[in-house]
Amino acid sequence: MRKKAIFIRVFFLALPILAACATVQIGTDAQAVEHYNRGVDYQAQGQLDLAIEEYSKAIALNPQLAEAYSNRGSAYHYKGNLDQAIADYDQAIALNPKFAEAYYNRGLAYASKSQYGQALSDLNKYIEIDASDASAYYFRGRVYAEIGEQEKAISDLERALDLGLDPSKKQDAEELLEELR
Repeated sequence: MRKKAIFIRVFFLALPILAACATVQIGTDAQAVEHYNRGVDYQAQGQLDLAIEEYSKAIALNPQLAEAYSNRGSAYHYKGNLDQAIADYDQAIALNPKFAEAYYNRGLAYASKSQYGQALSDLNKYIEIDASDASAYYFRGRVYAEIGEQEKAISDLERALDLGLDPSKKQDAEELLEELR
């Protein structure tokens, strides 16, 4: 049970990083951007309901704002509403098929729901777009470990460590590698 608890806990640690990284494209509606930025601020303060409200206002003003869908999905994810989170990530990806963070976050949401095939698909797509992100290899390695793909799990976890996995995940990756070997 230890692996499962860490698996879900660690997924939630990754979300603020990618939510904060989403940037709004120049030329979008100024009011929509204002609501979006307020949503980012509220989310950073842990005020998820207010963040969702602001992202929703941004979306109402500019339904093409993929970043607002992705960040609202992240807020829903934190609240444990994985289905709504996935729906928002789906919309972000539909608007911008190269939106790497939306694939990453949707992959984490699917993994949290134990839908590992879909999680792998999204994490693979994310890695295809950004092969230098150690966290993506770490999480994909965890998914592989969950489904019994030991060699792939080891390979991804080693790659994550080689790329400089952040300290919040490094010890877990090392412990899991030790268990898998």
